[in-house]
Amino acid sequence: MSRFLQFVVASLLCCLTGCAGISPEPAVTEIQSRQVLAAWAELADADHDCPSVFDARVSVSLKSLWHSGTITGYLQAIPPSYMKFVGVNPFGQPVLLLATDGDSFEYVPVVERKVFRGKVGGRAFARYIPQEAVPVDGFFSLLTGKTPFRQQEVLAISGDDQGRGYWLTLGDDGQPVSRVLFNPADGLLYGHIILDGAGDEIMGVIYSDYMAGECPLPSFIKISSGASAAAMEIRVAEMVSGTMFMADDFYFTLPADFDRMEIK
Repeated sequence: MSRFLQFVVASLLCCLTGCAGISPEPAVTEIQSRQVLAAWAELADADHDCPSVFDARVSVSLKSLWHSGTITGYLQAIPPSYMKFVGVNPFGQPVLLLATDGDSFEYVPVVERKVFRGKVGGRAFARYIPQEAVPVDGFFSLLTGKTPFRQQEVLAISGDDQGRGYWLTLGDDGQPVSRVLFNPADGLLYGHIILDGAGDEIMGVIYSDYMAGECPLPSFIKISSGASAAAMEIRVAEMVSGTMFMADDFYFTLPADFDRMEIK
């Protein structure tokens, strides 16, 4: 599998960004903590009432030591980790297909008439995406800038050194699993960092340019992976409303003459 393919698959499967330059340090008062917790609970309730679907026409820009380029297409997702990307050429014809259910993936470079299949946690991706970086909550909340689909305990709150809001450390059974950058003033998330077993930052995602509405979604997502020195930017050109997806919609039906290749 080419380096370009490795980067595309690893980037889109993880929807994560490196955490360089964001350090949650300033302390907060007890009153501030109570206010932040109240606003966080309101956001979680509001998010759970929003449609659990993402369907958009997007442009994806890839930047790494070995490849740079932009492809347009359609990105779709439902909780917890179902995602599908269809990249198209200037004539609207599919040239790249990628789908995952959070456990396995399928990648199809259409022109080559090949199908690559494997496990998200397989050895091929261990060099690029640490297994502990795969979010326990699934990819959907990371992609959409929503609160974790599965409720997690707030273990700590600290200020942001750039004044963008507050960093909330989330965990399970007292074990930190992630940090989120939350601004209670507008009720939006601007960052989500995944932590390893030692509580160190390994990957995350940063959101900006939220679209107005009852259920705001970020129109710009900057993604990078320190493990592979790669970066990806997703720009939403248009959201598709009223879409409903089932799990079966995230698997491709392909011609029998496509070469099937298993990646371990």
